Amino acid sequence: MKKRIVTLLLALVLVIGLLPLAAFAEEPNDVVYISVSYDGQFKTASDGSNMAYVPVELEKLKEIDLDAYNMGDYKYDADDDGNYEITALHLYIYAQETIMGLKWADVHASGAQGSIYFETGLFGFPDANLNYYYNGAFPVDEKMSAEWGYTVGATADHIVLKNGDCLDVAGF
Repeated sequence: MKKRIVTLLLALVLVIGLLPLAAFAEEPNDVVYISVSYDGQFKTASDGSNMAYVPVELEKLKEIDLDAYNMGDYKYDADDDGNYEITALHLYIYAQETIMGLKWADVHASGAQGSIYFETGLFGFPDANLNYYYNGAFPVDEKMSAEWGYTVGATADHIVLKNGDCLDVAGF
């Protein structure tokens, strides 16, 4: 009987001792995922791993200043609250430079806000023949679709990212 009481007390002390750690444990950061492939094969990251569902913390994307990449014209305020959103364009820049070790300066983009067009260089693709899916579906620009009265596809500068989102980019 004494052994059971001592064991119970020790277990209780252990649990109580761990409570402060659990109470102050950091919440995991919000994460988005990106996959990049070319002709059906995943591209390779600079560390040699496949570019298959690579997690990226949204906090890291917030640090990207589009003006510093000559992409300031592509800032997007989806809800017109005066604050620019974190978009797939931020993720593309981060993946290009930080994950794949490629230079953003090698990317040639054109088009206006809401219709950015990657001519060459994105993820090392030789041309503009690419496709992308947002959370497994063709991305729709809800705001532009409402304004124009028909369904409009969303480009990287209008795809607003939130925790758990996944972008699949494929070149052909």
